[in-house]
Amino acid sequence: MAQRGSRFVENNQWNGVIPTRFTLVHVSTGVATGSSGTDVAAQSDSMS
Repeated sequence: MAQRGSRFVENNQWNGVIPTRFTLVHVSTGVATGSSGTDVAAQSDSMS
């Protein structure tokens, strides 16, 4: 729970730098898979 909270804070800060759409996709898939951004991108390609 505590780790998830700190992650959320980091994502909030990044939200100002990265487009909202990318942030939402990265956060949602990252939380669901628990993988890094690279792994998420690879899975995204596989899905589509």
